[in-house]
Parts: sequence; C-alpha cells; structure tokens
Amino acid sequence: MEHWGMISFREANLLYQNGVSSAANKQRIASVLAHEIAHMWFGNLMTLKWWSDLWLNEGFASYCEYKAVNHVHPDWEIESQFVSQDLTPVLVLDGQLSSHPIVQKVSNPDQITEIFDSISYNKGSSVIRMLENLISPAKFQHGVRKFLKTFSYKNAETSDLWVALQSEVGQRVNISLVMDTWTRQMGYPVLHTEMGNGQLTIRQERFMENRKHDYNASDSPFGYKWEIPIQMIQEDDNKTLQKIVMHHGEDSVSILLPRKQPKWMKLNVGYFGFFRVKYSDIVWRQIQAFFRTSFTPKERCALVDDIFSLAYSQYLTYDLALEFAQALRKDWHLIPWDCADRHLFQISSLLENSAPETYVLFRKYIQNITSTLYGKFNWTDVEGEKHLDRLLKVKIFSLACSHGHSGCLETTKNFFTNWIEKNLSVPAGLRPVVYKWGMWQSNEDVWDKVWSRYLKESDSQERIRLLSSLAWSQQAWVLRRFIKLASNELFVRQQDFFTTMRFIAENSIGNPIAWTNYRNKYEELRERFSINDRYFGRMIQDLTGSYTSEIRLQEMESFFKLYPNAGAGKRARGIALERVQNNINWTERNVPVIQDWLHRNFS
Repeated sequence: MEHWGMISFREANLLYQNGVSSAANKQRIASVLAHEIAHMWFGNLMTLKWWSDLWLNEGFASYCEYKAVNHVHPDWEIESQFVSQDLTPVLVLDGQLSSHPIVQKVSNPDQITEIFDSISYNKGSSVIRMLENLISPAKFQHGVRKFLKTFSYKNAETSDLWVALQSEVGQRVNISLVMDTWTRQMGYPVLHTEMGNGQLTIRQERFMENRKHDYNASDSPFGYKWEIPIQMIQEDDNKTLQKIVMHHGEDSVSILLPRKQPKWMKLNVGYFGFFRVKYSDIVWRQIQAFFRTSFTPKERCALVDDIFSLAYSQYLTYDLALEFAQALRKDWHLIPWDCADRHLFQISSLLENSAPETYVLFRKYIQNITSTLYGKFNWTDVEGEKHLDRLLKVKIFSLACSHGHSGCLETTKNFFTNWIEKNLSVPAGLRPVVYKWGMWQSNEDVWDKVWSRYLKESDSQERIRLLSSLAWSQQAWVLRRFIKLASNELFVRQQDFFTTMRFIAENSIGNPIAWTNYRNKYEELRERFSINDRYFGRMIQDLTGSYTSEIRLQEMESFFKLYPNAGAGKRARGIALERVQNNINWTERNVPVIQDWLHRNFS
C-alpha cells in the first residue's frame, strides 16, 4: 500500500529467499515494488480530485511497473509480458455488458471500493500504453512530466492529463477526443477485415463476449464507436508499416496494400491497440504458416488470444482456433503460452462440466500440443536457468498433468512422496505443480501431513503453495473439513481465506462443496467480512465461473434474490451471472463443432 513515506507490503510480495522463492515469486515482488513506488508520483505527489478518476493512480502505476522492471531486468521481457498479464485478461471483462467505463460516476463508499478492479488497473494501463505509442514515447514522457509538475501537491482529473499531452503534440491529434472514446464508454471494438482490389477494408463493431446480447448504442456518448489507432504490416520486400486512425464517425476505412496478394498481413502490430481483429479464414491460415518466423512473442500471444476469444463469442468457429493453436507445438517462448493456457484451461473446464466424452478427446489434444515442450524441459529449477524458461516449464507441466499426461503425473507423485516420506526438498519453481498433483494422487493421511507442515511453515510464499496443495484432495469430506479449518483465523489468515476458497473451487470435487458452503454460511461470512469488502464481493466469480447449466444459473438467481443487498459485490454478481449465461450459450453452440473436430483428429 502506497502510504506517503512508508509503503507497506504483504510478506509474500516483499521477501525473496533463494531456494524457497520461485522465479514467479521474484517477478511478482519486483512488479509490486515498482507499482507501489510509482504511486509516490501517481497518487501521492499528484492526487486525483475524486474517485471517478481513480485510474489516474492505478492505471499509471500499473503501466509504470512494467517500465521500471524492464529497466532492471530486460532479460525478463516484461514489457512483452504486459500483453499476456494485463491487456488480454481485461479484454474478457470489458467484452461483457456488466463492464463499466474507466471514468465513471462514483457517489457512495461501495462504488469507491468496487472500482478498484481490472478496468481501472489493466484497461487504464492498456489505453495509456496505446496513447504513448500513438504520440511517441518522447512526447508522452514530456507531457506526463509537465502534468506532474503542474499538479504537484494538487488534485487533478483526467482532462488535465489530456491538456498536458495536447501541448506536446499540437494539432496532429485531438488527445481528448481520441481518449474520451476509450475512457468514457465501456467496451472496445473488433475490427472486421476484408481484402480485395488491392486494398484492405476495415469495419469496426463493438466486441461482445456473447453476440446474442443486445445493447443500446445511445447509452454511450459515442455510440460504442472508437477513435482507433491502427498499425498494419504485410509480408513484402520492405515489410512496410502503415499507420492510420479510424474515427468513431466512420463506417469503414481502407488501406492500400503494397502487394495485392501478400503471403500474410496483420493489424495491431506490437499489440498496442485495445481491440481485437477478425481476419478471414484464409488470412488466419496464412498467419499460422508464418507464426513462429514472422511475429514477435507478444504478437503470437495476442493472435492466439484473439482467435480463441473470437471463437468463444461466435465470430468464428472453434475448428479454426484449435487448428491454429497447433502452431504452439514448437513455440518455445513463454508469452504465447501465457495467453494460450488461459483459453485451453477454460475450454477444458467447460467441457468437463458439460460434455465428458468430448473432454476425453480434448485431453488428448492438450497432450499432443504440449508433448514437444514437455520433452524439452527437465524437472529442475535453478537460478542459472533462463527466467522465462523457468516460468514456461511450470506452465507446460501444469497443462500436461491437468490433462492426464502419465509421465507428468508419475513424476509429480515421486517428487511428492519423497518430500513427504524422506523430507527431500522439491525445487521451488516446481512446487505448485508437484504439490497440486501429488495431493491429487494421495489419501487423507497424506493430507494430514501436509496440513501439519502448513501449520509449522513460516514462509508466506510456501504457506500459499501448501494451501493450494491441500485444496486438491479428491475426497469430499476432507475438503469440507478444510473449509471449516480455513474459516478459523488461528489457522488461515483472513487475507488468505478467499485465496483458499478459490483453490478449492478450481477442484471439480471441491467446487460444489465450496458453492454450498458459501450459500449456507453466507450470513456468517457477511458478518465476518462485511458487504463493503470487495474481495468478499468478488468471491462469487471464483465459485461460479465454470458453470454451464441452467440449474446452476437458477441457484445463483435465487440466492441473489434472497440476499439482494450486495454492497461492493453488486457488479461482481452481474459479472458472475453474465459469465454463466455466456457459458450456457457457449455449450449449446460450440460443443458440437469442437467434438466433430476432435473426433476427426484425435479419436
């Protein structure tokens, strides 16, 4: 927390110990430190006039943390990780009807608490990044410096930042007009592309996670149209970069192509724009053919994210997305996989809940696309290894074990057994995978031993890993007991309770137990945390995010009617309901397509 003159941290986000902390812990600590230090300027030196402009604090601190860490550790490629860690995740929330503008009216304490969310942080930082790329880093830096000097020890609002930046760019671009379309209406566009007659025609449409949902364009001052900075490149002799701004009043724009029939073309170069791009099936396959050779890791990440997100929302079909993702089989870089694994785990979870036979085939698909990288990595984790490789191997091992890779499960079992019986240490970076899948293959006696180790453990990072392990028992009565123990602050600190419940909810055995406990114990939980606690309010999203049935949706609706006052969790309830409805729609429309493609390729 960025108190002026004294920053406070959770131990897990401050203390690093070689051999105990993982590469992921190290990166997290560096990022949190940089974020909180950035608040000394954005939040303390300059303070917002009112909570409606919270993003001036959190968006800037979230963006500056990447710049600071990159300065110290360029080998981490942290600025490219921005795409997978900040930008693509918030596109999911902002594609829903339950999203909100970056700048919005705030009139009560619950709303203040509620807006400390990924829109203020992640979308805020993403549009800052887009603006910096539009006007140039040098002009952006000069403008921000002017803004901070003008409002040192004063209060500012969003329009004040636009004035400072406008003074640096002259009349070349109307900063306020461009950025108001991104900060004063929710959502973002998907760009539809069509090639013909030597030119590329681009049309914008509001992206909706569920295309069946209707919305009223008059609810937005800009009709849900945006001022869109577009960068395009195609494969030609010079790989010419073309830049235009598509205005919110234009139905479409056209770009002349240097070569009428390029081997490939791509919009949103560098993925600075806060939008998605829909290509024709032919162009997607052209891009796939040059996936590893012509695109940077962050662009490969964004391409994977776009194609799976467009498939989820029925802008294109899953057979194209599943085929495209096979290009990952020989991609040895963390960032594309960082985008891919979220989608792969999402599909896996939805199929497990709605189409078990298809889920079996999907497990084979995951084993297939991870097999090359799984064979590449050793089960080690030492400081001498490349930072990104240490992060990637955990991701690959997790995907493999989660989808029944026998070698992966056997290895985690051996590590886990030796740790329990012989007290042989597990390499720090591998512990999340080993602890999880070792417990998954163990009985209640082993659970008791891990619980005993948790109670004796003093390192906060290790305690979190042990809580995750304990959540992966496959015995329902053990998980019920765990929830009861976790509710006692003598055992689990209040700040770790919601994390523990999220771990249990991720377990298919534990999820219905956690959901039932939440409803049965809601009044106790409300008394303990209060409805003003945003983490308590958002707990509903962790519990219900994988549901795919009308029965579960009805349970949620009935529960919300029983307890209508959600406090700081009001928006979280709306997000949760919309997510489940979208999942139901996804199941009806996409399972047959996925099943057919998997049968043809992996039966």
